[in-house]
Amino acid sequence: MLLQGLRLNFDGLGYPVAQLGGPLSGGEIARPTGACRPSAVVRGEKLGARNAADWSRWVLSGRITLIATKRLFSLAMSTGPRGALARYWGHSGVDVSVLMPLTTTPQQSKSFRMKKIIYERYGSLSNLSMADVAAPSPSAQTLTVQVKAVSINPLDWKIVQGDMKLMTGKAFPKGVGIDFSGVVSQVGSDVSGFAVGDAVMGALDAMKGPGALAEFVQVQPHQVVPKTTGLSFEQAAALPIVGAAALQSLTKVLRMQSGQRLLINGATGGVGMIATQIAHKMGIHVTAVVSSKGVDLAQQWGAARVINYQTQSVQGLAERFDAILDLSNKLPFSQAKRLLTPIGLYVNAVPTLKDILLTPVANLARSQKVKLLMSSPDQATLQSLHQYASQGLDVHVSQRFNWSDFANAYAQVQKQGALGKAVLVVADAV
Repeated sequence: MLLQGLRLNFDGLGYPVAQLGGPLSGGEIARPTGACRPSAVVRGEKLGARNAADWSRWVLSGRITLIATKRLFSLAMSTGPRGALARYWGHSGVDVSVLMPLTTTPQQSKSFRMKKIIYERYGSLSNLSMADVAAPSPSAQTLTVQVKAVSINPLDWKIVQGDMKLMTGKAFPKGVGIDFSGVVSQVGSDVSGFAVGDAVMGALDAMKGPGALAEFVQVQPHQVVPKTTGLSFEQAAALPIVGAAALQSLTKVLRMQSGQRLLINGATGGVGMIATQIAHKMGIHVTAVVSSKGVDLAQQWGAARVINYQTQSVQGLAERFDAILDLSNKLPFSQAKRLLTPIGLYVNAVPTLKDILLTPVANLARSQKVKLLMSSPDQATLQSLHQYASQGLDVHVSQRFNWSDFANAYAQVQKQGALGKAVLVVADAV
């Protein structure tokens, strides 16, 4: 084999990975310095996930530039924190024949840039912009994930508007986006349980996180779980935040039991979609309040009774419920309490700071209690959602936007809402 004048670009984005100016003989292997050994480079051996992770460490340390094959099958080799990904798309039997020493230094690798949606002051969604920023720096305790899709949540614009600034702070610029899906592109040396190439879904800290709407994001291992095989990247990105809110409202906030009666107001939004299905699986009798557009979906998800609020008033119901989950913020406790049993529970899904301070005191003087939903997608919850999804949980994504259309996407979803979820597609989500 003879290679001459070959130039490769990283992942189609125009970042040069290697340029060979002269002829090279096939079968040459450069011996990298350090503890790693090139045991993966064997004729006819396909690079597996474990070996790919080893190669990625060489890339990060600035020791590998190019792997070529006898037939130039697609072998992507990314350098630095943009990905550190060695993935082989060829087939078994293709010889790994040329491995060249690196021409860039680790310092140069750290200069990789990426696109990210940011804002530099609180205010309207028009403050959001796409910026060229430094990619996350590798860390021994973290994973780097190439983002495939990011979910749109009402919390996104509440944070951007400054509604949560007591918790989000005054440091700028800030990123946007909380839950996401993607592919692991770098694994820290102290991290176990993940390998380069793993498909994952997860969520960042909503208040202090860097923002998921970017080409790459750095996460702690507890912030992600394997993507459920049956979910697309778009569906996987749509699940963590609404799924955590739904699951925790039923199991931790309300502690619902089989046979109890639950009214979900806004049952075909993101949280309602998951809450209706999980409640049904728990044996709870669900009455779903929806618009005419959501009637079929609510029935499909297992609601025992569906109320179209456009044609029937919820206030006219004679039935009494053990709990009411108000997800639309249009059925306040003052109106909902007449629909509750004497010791029924009402969930405020969008509590304000005033609610947080005053509700515990007000509950002391009443038998019907108001509960505040402040969910967190911890790893145990993410793992439970992974299991539910494996059992056929329907994650309905009604709207998909390319992330370059972020301004229109946020404006449209903020104004019109979405059946199920809306998602921004960052890279080749399927």
